[in-house]
Amino acid sequence: MIVNFRLSKSSYLVFFLFSFAIPWVAWSYMAFTGFNLYLFYTGYSCSLAGLIGVYLFKGREGVGAIFKGMVAKAPVSAWLLVLIVPFSWQFLSYLFYGLLLNDSGIGEVRVSNFTNLFSLHILWLLTTGPLAEEFGWRGYLFPRFLAKYKFFTANVFLGVIWALWHLPIMYGKWFSEPVSVLYFFVGVICFAMIIGLIYVISDGNLLLCIVAHWTINASQEMMGSLFPAIDPMHSAFPIFSVVMLLVITLWLYYFYRKELAMANEVTLIYRMR
Repeated sequence: MIVNFRLSKSSYLVFFLFSFAIPWVAWSYMAFTGFNLYLFYTGYSCSLAGLIGVYLFKGREGVGAIFKGMVAKAPVSAWLLVLIVPFSWQFLSYLFYGLLLNDSGIGEVRVSNFTNLFSLHILWLLTTGPLAEEFGWRGYLFPRFLAKYKFFTANVFLGVIWALWHLPIMYGKWFSEPVSVLYFFVGVICFAMIIGLIYVISDGNLLLCIVAHWTINASQEMMGSLFPAIDPMHSAFPIFSVVMLLVITLWLYYFYRKELAMANEVTLIYRMR
């Protein structure tokens, strides 16, 4: 299929303008006036921009390929990554922090609180970042980056863009907790690598990417209830969390190195089906 170069460039322009301008204006206003649910949901412009960008680039066929791919059968290994990696990351972060630094150790581990995963608040998280963003980041931008760059480079670029997109929401931390903003950037790049890996081994199944985004957010929200003796707000805890995330990401990158080497030889969502 021959893609018009000017049309290809215009799809990029539309994506970045639409996905950034609307939430940045709304969230900047929210930073000074307080949280507003309606303004918060302007983040959906990212997913909408992704679908518009795909349409401009490949028409109905491209948009249809995304939704068809979401119902395609995915390998068990991909689902295991989606469901196990985020919770393992948080569990190990709490565990090692408790063993090495926490004055009261690990304390009681309330395994029964794992059911909090199905609380309304945790389920609500699915309607925030996962659905609001993934049609943009992995539906549109990542496959285009992957067609141009190696897997590692593509995800570093995507991770930086993804983190920058969140900056207005983090306005209060720019000056009060600048180190936490750095942790956030490193963490988001790691998340991009992990979700990018899931995307590759599932042959571009965006449903898995959406669920992975949710389990990453959910694990951070509910894991503290399993370790009530540990305070995740302690200044040292984010260090353990980021280090553990880096270790897991690098291990996954090494373990799946053959699959990732092949990722640049296929054209996932953008190939002719």
